[in-house]
Amino acid sequence: MLTLRQLFFTLSVAFLVLQMHQQLQGTCQIEARPMQDDKSGIDAPTKPIIRCSSNFHTDPKIDEYTETLVKAERKRLADLRQSLSTSSAAARTLTDAQLLAQQPTTFQVVWHAIHDGAEGNLSPDAIKAQIDVLNKDYKKAGIAFNLQDINRVENAEWFRKVTPDSYLQYEMKTALHKGDVKTFNVYSLDMPDGVIGNCHPPWEAKTNLTNDGALIHYATLPGGSMKNFNQGRTLTHETGHFHGLYHVFENGCNPPGDLVDDTPPQKTITSGCPTKVQDSCPGGGVDSIHNFMDYSWDVCTTEFTEGQIVRMAAMIKEYRSL
Repeated sequence: MLTLRQLFFTLSVAFLVLQMHQQLQGTCQIEARPMQDDKSGIDAPTKPIIRCSSNFHTDPKIDEYTETLVKAERKRLADLRQSLSTSSAAARTLTDAQLLAQQPTTFQVVWHAIHDGAEGNLSPDAIKAQIDVLNKDYKKAGIAFNLQDINRVENAEWFRKVTPDSYLQYEMKTALHKGDVKTFNVYSLDMPDGVIGNCHPPWEAKTNLTNDGALIHYATLPGGSMKNFNQGRTLTHETGHFHGLYHVFENGCNPPGDLVDDTPPQKTITSGCPTKVQDSCPGGGVDSIHNFMDYSWDVCTTEFTEGQIVRMAAMIKEYRSL
């Protein structure tokens, strides 16, 4: 028979396990999909695919400060629109996103292709195709990417075992990270446990520069073997985090959501490629199932909202010095 102390301990452990399970459901899309071996063409045993493991543990002070930055950026754009309209009547109708598209900002990309000698040593064409996807997806935001360098690193342990925020990741990034806050470091590797992407927000770069940059599974590049996630949109998603965007389902139906006023509140993480409208927070607008910052399959993600574009511009000016 259990003593009161043993019973209390058992219940406490059960409660903690339940909390961890709920937290995982709230931050990751887990979808059972076969991961294909890119050498044999044979489907490997089924693994869960986790679209993104980025979890910012939002700080209310940071959120409040970034909202003031967005307000300042909107005012700057309004003033610019007014200034341009004195010489062009058409300028009065330009949206904030259109104004930003006329002032492009370019990031230099350093690509670290981690491999084990047999897998992961991506071709220059594969990497270029991914950069092309980034440039297409961010064109309306006035953000461009230039491939500055490809750094090929043969290290089987890093390739197979690095997980987000692990000691091995710290070791790898400390050894390989290049440039400053204006440089976008991308690390392609195998990423165990089904995770296919991770990136930290820009405000962390000032105090922890070596941790800046994105991790992606090498099979998510255009034409890769990651079924449903092989059109390059994993890096598009992680780059959104690099520019200060949250997931569109951040905070569920509760304010302040993702801190963007034109992405409706959303409780449900989108899975697959829905053919019908979803509305997980009735009354606030339909779910952003086609947004790059949701977890839909690559073929379904097609857009950023104007509010997201303005937020990225504000974060880039403040934290990326561009």
